[in-house]
Amino acid sequence: MRRQQGLTLVEVVIASALLALLVAAIWTFMTGSANTYARDSARQMTQDNARRILDDIAQELRDADTTTFSVANGSTDTTMKFRKSLGFDTATNSVKWSSDITYRYETGSIYVPHLKAYEGRLVRSGPDGLGATGATKDVRLCEYVKPPAPKASPPYLGGFQVSRAGDRVTITLTLRTFDEDLKEMTTTLSTSVTLRITAS
Repeated sequence: MRRQQGLTLVEVVIASALLALLVAAIWTFMTGSANTYARDSARQMTQDNARRILDDIAQELRDADTTTFSVANGSTDTTMKFRKSLGFDTATNSVKWSSDITYRYETGSIYVPHLKAYEGRLVRSGPDGLGATGATKDVRLCEYVKPPAPKASPPYLGGFQVSRAGDRVTITLTLRTFDEDLKEMTTTLSTSVTLRITAS
């Protein structure tokens, strides 16, 4: 009599267990890769946003009037104020200046429950576009600017810092995001600009 070919119950159970382990390993790898990709994408997007904002501020500062430039570092905010050159007016034989432009940190409207705090935001106030006397307009440049530590005291150590040494201005912007596990990811970028124009 011929013996039947096939698998025993023990062999089927062992094969099933090995297959389940292989599927679990692949699932863990895929989930980890997806989480890493999402975290890296969020961090990259935050860095790109911070870099764009700093580049825009630096562009305006390159045309800033050194005599009207001021920085106020408080315990809850930082404010930078200046006028910028709009070109040379041949009719009056003088430089044409914008109205005041202000960049400031302010407490935002986004409440983060696990931090029990509101996120900050960076706001630009000033003439819209290139107009010298255009209506002053507030533009929210970004949310999730890192707020100052609780009970902060001057100098302000939050996510928007401005310092000046002579004609050299350094701006530091710290933005933060949170991953799916609510872990904080911060991005800090700085730029420096030399003020070159003095109102006459």
